[in-house]
Amino acid sequence: MRIRTQFTITLIVFSLILFVIGSSIAITSQQVSQTRSQENLANTIVQGASDLTYLSTDYVIYRESQQLSQWQTSYTLFSSDVGNLSVNTPEEKSFAQEILATQLSMKAVFDSIVSSIGTSSDQNEYSNLTISALQVSWSRMTIQSQTLISDSTQLAQLLLAQADQLNTVNIELIFAIIVTFSVFLVVIYVQTFRRTLKSVSDLREGAAIIGSGNLDYKLEENKKDEIGELSHAFNQMTSNLKNVTTSKKDLEKIVEERTKQLKDSERLAAIGATAGMVGHDIRNPLQAITGDLYLAKTGLASTAESEEKNNIEESLTEIEKNIDYINKIVQDLQDYARPLNPNSGEADLKLIIEKLLAKNGAPENVKVTVKVEPDARKIVADSDYLTRILYNLVTNAVQAMPQGGKLTIQVYKEANDVVLSVTDTGVGIPEAVRTKLFTPMFTTKSKGQGFGLPVVKRMTESLGGTVSFESVEGKGTTFIVRLPPSSKR
Repeated sequence: MRIRTQFTITLIVFSLILFVIGSSIAITSQQVSQTRSQENLANTIVQGASDLTYLSTDYVIYRESQQLSQWQTSYTLFSSDVGNLSVNTPEEKSFAQEILATQLSMKAVFDSIVSSIGTSSDQNEYSNLTISALQVSWSRMTIQSQTLISDSTQLAQLLLAQADQLNTVNIELIFAIIVTFSVFLVVIYVQTFRRTLKSVSDLREGAAIIGSGNLDYKLEENKKDEIGELSHAFNQMTSNLKNVTTSKKDLEKIVEERTKQLKDSERLAAIGATAGMVGHDIRNPLQAITGDLYLAKTGLASTAESEEKNNIEESLTEIEKNIDYINKIVQDLQDYARPLNPNSGEADLKLIIEKLLAKNGAPENVKVTVKVEPDARKIVADSDYLTRILYNLVTNAVQAMPQGGKLTIQVYKEANDVVLSVTDTGVGIPEAVRTKLFTPMFTTKSKGQGFGLPVVKRMTESLGGTVSFESVEGKGTTFIVRLPPSSKR
């Protein structure tokens, strides 16, 4: 992993951790503030309950409307404080509900006392009141006031404990931030700086060795990071330097190879220059031999059947095959050497294949299958070139199946191209020779000059197409000729 990527990932991971911890601290601090606020509110409720008890006593003693008004004002504030209670835990909610219920009960008791006492200040009237009823109501009022004070005090204590606990969590989170940042610094040092410093030290030592003249020394390139790239650049520089300072023997070897290539090029040029003349001179006697051979076979047909006749027919057939083979060699030489100027016209691929198979046939142990899609049957190209391309590919396919097999010729459309494929189930092409397959004068056969496939390549390219192949040793080969629908150039 690259150093920059490592650093970025580490930074992102620790940033996320710090963000989570920081967010937790912010949330916890907010909770502490809210809890403190509720604690203060609970203490205010305790004080409010005490004030209501005091004002209730004043009212019972003096029975003045001023005390009643003060009690009602205080109760309104007290009720507001109780309504503002917002707690979280079940225990705290239970206390809050108790406080609310007790507050309402206190209000009901006080209202009953007010109804009993009224607003009269006449002592005689007061003495006529039922003392026992007042005592009962007053006792209830006192009990409820004490309950309010007790519940509010306990709630305040719970909120104080909760706030202290949240403060402790906050401190722990702050400590976690410090620890995380420390770990981040350690990781950055170990993973980045320490490794980088060591790698730079190794590079410095390697550069010193190379500088001393040891051009065979190689730096380790096993690290897939900037250091590995730098090591690769060092090794590439060393290799280039070594190539520049090649010994005299290596230079002579290169010159010898270049000279051989030049001679091969001159030989091919000479072949091209003489192919036309030689082909003409060879074909004249070949035509005469072909004519004599035809006359001999015609005359032999009228003779009586005999073993001697059969032997002569076999010899004539063998001569005919050799004439065709010599003619193919001459044709390949001429096709490879001559300039190619295709004459484009509408060509019927199905008809070309049928004529080719009818004229040359195939061995009895080779099963031939032809598949031509209707929309790919006709193409604008040179018919002679197409015939020659197919002839060479079919010949190669048959020769690759000495023990027999299947020959499949297909013509179909792919995208906007017309594709010709010739498939055999022969021996396949060895991996070692595949790069040389279209090289002139290269052949893997016992006889032949190695011009068949180069001619296919030249003619295909002259029609604006390409030729390729797929092969599996022991299973067969497919040659693929891809041509544009119109091969006018």
